[in-house]
Amino acid sequence: ATVSVLNWGCASRPCMMPSRWLGMILWALPAVCAAAPHTLAKGGGACTGNEDCQWSGVCNAGACVCDAAWTGAHCEVLHVLPTPPGARSNRAYPADPTASSWGGTVVPHEGKYHLYVSEMGYHCGLAAWTHNSFVRHAVSDTVEGPYTPQEVVLPIYGHNAHALLAEDGSMVVFHVGGGSPHPGYTHYNCTNGTTPLADGAAPVLPMGKLSPWTVQVSATPDGPWATRGLLCDGPCRTLNNPSPTRLNNGTYLLAWHMNGGRDAGKWLLCLAASDSVFGPYRILPDGNWSHPTVEITTPHPPGTKAIFCEDPFLWQDTRDTLHLLVHCYGSQGDFGSHLFSRDGVTWHQSSAPAFSATVAHTDGSETTYYHRQRPKLLVQDGVPTHFLTGLALMNKNDPPAWQQWCKGTGMLTPNCDAVETHIQAINTQPGQGAL
Repeated sequence: ATVSVLNWGCASRPCMMPSRWLGMILWALPAVCAAAPHTLAKGGGACTGNEDCQWSGVCNAGACVCDAAWTGAHCEVLHVLPTPPGARSNRAYPADPTASSWGGTVVPHEGKYHLYVSEMGYHCGLAAWTHNSFVRHAVSDTVEGPYTPQEVVLPIYGHNAHALLAEDGSMVVFHVGGGSPHPGYTHYNCTNGTTPLADGAAPVLPMGKLSPWTVQVSATPDGPWATRGLLCDGPCRTLNNPSPTRLNNGTYLLAWHMNGGRDAGKWLLCLAASDSVFGPYRILPDGNWSHPTVEITTPHPPGTKAIFCEDPFLWQDTRDTLHLLVHCYGSQGDFGSHLFSRDGVTWHQSSAPAFSATVAHTDGSETTYYHRQRPKLLVQDGVPTHFLTGLALMNKNDPPAWQQWCKGTGMLTPNCDAVETHIQAINTQPGQGAL
C-alpha cells in the first residue's frame, strides 16, 4: 500500500512512499527529507494535533510550537547547540589521545557527573570492539567533561553501557557482554587508539554470547560492582544494546533491538516492562516472546543500500509520551531517527532525520564525520539536556594527519579506527529561535 508519511520536516514537499501495515502505525523513513539543521526554522509547521509535532512540541492554533530541545518546522530535529571550533572539541572521553571509547551514559549524582562508557582495552580502536571492549566508570565536575577514568565496571568483554539510578538509589548498569575475555581474540599490541593492520579485525562473535540478561549493580556510583541476573516471564530473547528507563508511574521499561531483517530493509524493536529494574520483564504488547514488539520496514530507492536502525535510547517526557532515538544508516551514511508513542505499543517514526553526522561550531564552521552512532541523552526531569554519541575521528573538514593513509572511511578500518565519546549540550531555553 502507499501511505502518506506525516510531513514532519518536509514542509516544502509531501513525502509519499510505500510502507506496510504491521498492526501498529509505523511511518517509513525517507533517505533525505530535511534541510541542514542550522537552516531549520523552530516550529511553525501546520498541524491538527500534537502528533503532527511528534509530541516534541504542541499544536497551537494550527502551528507547531516546539519544546526547547527540538527544532524544525514540526519539531523533528534535536536542537543540539554548537561546540567550540575543531574536530576534537567536546571530547568527553577519553582525555588520553592514545585511547578510544564508543559512547556511554551520564548520571548526575551529588554534585558530580558519572559517565559509564565503553572503552577499548590496551589502547586499541573500534575494530577490536568485539574482543577488547570493557565498561569504565569516569567522573567529572562538569557535565561536558572531560571525564577522569575511575574503576572498571565490567572487564573485557563488556560493551554498550547504559546506567540508571534505581528506586532504592543503587546504580544499575545495563550492557552486552559477560565480563569474560574470548580466548585468542584480545589484542595487546595497540599503542595509539587504533588497531594495527597486522591484527585485522577478529570475527564478530555470536550475539548470544555477547548479550546475557545480566546487569552490574552497586550501592554507590563508584562500586564495588556485582553481577545480577535479570528475569523474564518467558524465554528471554537476545538482549542487544539495551536501553532502560523508569517511567513516571514507577514502571521500568526496557528497549532493545533484535538482529534480523537487515538485508530486507527492516529493523526489529523489542520493549518489555516490569515493576522492578531486575524483572521479571513482560514483552509488549502481549507477552509473546516469539516475536518483536515492532517490526519496521524502511523502504529505500532501488540500487541503494537498505536502511537499518539500531542502538535505541528510550525515555519518557513530562507529558508521559515515550520517545526513542535510534541510529540508522544506509547509502546516505549515518543519521538519527526519532520515534514516539503514547502507549508503548503504537509507535510513529519521523520522516526526517533527528540528527546527522555533522557537528556545528560556534564560529559558523562545521565538521562532518564519516560515522556517528550510539546516540544517548542525559534526560533530567523528563527534559533532554545533553546528547552523547560515539564518533569516529575520520572526518571531511578537519581530518587527523593519519587519515591520508587510510584505505577507505570505514570506522572499523585497521590503523584508522580511532573513536571517542562526544557530548553536546541541547537547547533548554524555551522559545529560542532557529538553529
